[in-house]
Amino acid sequence: MDFTLVCCLLISGLGVARALPGGAPAKACAALLPMHTGISPSTETVPYTFTFSQSTYTPGKAITVTITTSNEQQYPIAGFLLQGRRTQGNTGTSVGTFSNPTGKTKLLTCNTAGDSFTHSAAEARGKTVQITWNPPSSDAGNIVIRGTVAASKKVFFGVLNSSEITYVKPSTGTATGPAALLIFVISSVMAILFL
Repeated sequence: MDFTLVCCLLISGLGVARALPGGAPAKACAALLPMHTGISPSTETVPYTFTFSQSTYTPGKAITVTITTSNEQQYPIAGFLLQGRRTQGNTGTSVGTFSNPTGKTKLLTCNTAGDSFTHSAAEARGKTVQITWNPPSSDAGNIVIRGTVAASKKVFFGVLNSSEITYVKPSTGTATGPAALLIFVISSVMAILFL
């Protein structure tokens, strides 16, 4: 083989190796698994959890999502790819969007702008990583945060799911139950007094 060709192949291979620690590539979106050639997800006890700051979602009300490791020395949060996903129906595409990435993290566009959250440098981030998740604009059914977390290039856990979060219809400003009864009684009394 020609020496120049060998050098070009080596240099191009180094470029690919350096690019992956900069975050998950778009081709990882569907499976939510890293593109670490020849490496399978770990079968050890999963040290990572994804949690929501609340158990329900309403359109227009942002929610904090937290990635936590139970052992940051052995299993740091070094790399990750997260999406909101439905638990029923079309579970293969993302729902909602992320915003306000911090600390060497970034948003990734898989189906819509900002629908995925990933790392922008492969390095330990402490015990937790937080991101703002913005629910879809309408009822998408129950939703989980689904994704993969890597402790290193050779050790990753996925695909993992958070607990489910459920939809709550936005308030219309109309009183119901005891509040409606109280308003009815007060307005009735006022009507009688001012007749």
